[in-house]
Amino acid sequence: GDKPIIVKFYAEWCRKCIAMRPKFLKLAAAYGEQAVFVKMDIEKFGELAKNRAGVVAIPTFMVWKEGKPVDKYVAGSVISKVPGEIARMIDRNLQG
Repeated sequence: GDKPIIVKFYAEWCRKCIAMRPKFLKLAAAYGEQAVFVKMDIEKFGELAKNRAGVVAIPTFMVWKEGKPVDKYVAGSVISKVPGEIARMIDRNLQG
């Protein structure tokens, strides 16, 4: 459909990814039916994450529309800022 797809690229061994887990679920609940939220383990889908999505660091969050990546956010060291940055990225892509 026309809903943006929000993809979290992560790995089970990544401490920042683990810290982001409840925050990502909270964002998914907040946006409800406006967007589709999925996660992709780079250990299982490494080639796809690297070659198709260009993921070089985790956690990385991307917005996809019509099968193409349209926005990307790589989480920095300050985890508390990440949900707001992801929300801004999603909001940018809900309109257009």
